[in-house]
Amino acid sequence: MRKTIALVMVVKNEEKGLEKAILSCKDFVNEIIIAVDNESTDRTLEIAKKYATTLKTFDWRDDFAWARNFAHEGVKTDWLFFLDGHEYVENCENLIDYLDKPVDGLLVRIRMETGAEFYNPRIYKNGFQFYGQVHEKINCETVALYPNFIIQHDRLGGQDLKSAEIREKQRDDQIPRIMGAEVKKNPANIRASFHLVLYYLSKLDLKKALKYQKLYLKYSKLSGERYYILFSRALTLLTKKKLFRAFWFVNKADLEEPMRWETEKLKGIILFEGKKYEKALEHFVNSFNSNVKNHIYVPWKRDDAGTWNLIGECFYRRGVYSKASTAFLTASNQAKEIKEKDFFRERSLLMREMMRS
Repeated sequence: MRKTIALVMVVKNEEKGLEKAILSCKDFVNEIIIAVDNESTDRTLEIAKKYATTLKTFDWRDDFAWARNFAHEGVKTDWLFFLDGHEYVENCENLIDYLDKPVDGLLVRIRMETGAEFYNPRIYKNGFQFYGQVHEKINCETVALYPNFIIQHDRLGGQDLKSAEIREKQRDDQIPRIMGAEVKKNPANIRASFHLVLYYLSKLDLKKALKYQKLYLKYSKLSGERYYILFSRALTLLTKKKLFRAFWFVNKADLEEPMRWETEKLKGIILFEGKKYEKALEHFVNSFNSNVKNHIYVPWKRDDAGTWNLIGECFYRRGVYSKASTAFLTASNQAKEIKEKDFFRERSLLMREMMRS
């Protein structure tokens, strides 16, 4: 018998993106359950009424896990799938086959606006519960990777400015307050320290980010998360121009998950900033290799045109204008945007002029 699945949403002030979110998965779900925060001030409730097979309303309790659990309470389908109102499903392949897998949850790909990606068990079997007031998690014991299911996070296109500002204000209150208290109570709480690192990096508070990075690395044994934190720490130190320490941490990341193109590119950038152009070139070239497996956390969107531009910069600064011209031209050929193509082509032509002078 074919397994059933319900879309479960918890929403507040999601008028701009809610319909797109629902329509992106309407064809593969059997039910649509939408829980609307009573404090919504836009047309969210009206849109939810149009599509929901079950509509709920609730008063906010400062607890996302409670809200998720309230929303899916009473649903009878075999599987549940949660999506936020400023997200949409970009790709869904072979869902029926994955719903037959003997696991509690399916790790689907979440793609952020920056191009960064991570996997999360957004599809889970009925009966499991969320925990954690903020950055809530589902308590699945067994999971399977489902790389061909992609959710695009779209805060800019899916939420108006006022609603986004309200959400950001809520985030600025909840994460330091709730997760800060969790870490104070239990320094080994790696879920809390992990999210505190990411929060303070997003706020460019490098001092606090480094503090929680150190705490996280002391207790965590999760290689994927450790890689992401070490990589982020290297980026943080690079921002502060502490190049030696940045290179040390990116090498530590390499030990956690070897042979990743992102690691090679970051090494190249650090060496480039240190004016070690010949060594940087080796790492930039190595970064064209593909990763041998899917990783839970992907910090960067692949940008080979940008890498060729950096290669061109290395050759230019070494005075090798012919190779710099070729690299910039390759960057132009691989760029997707017209403005980028033109910019890199102009750089290539400039190198040719410098060769003749």
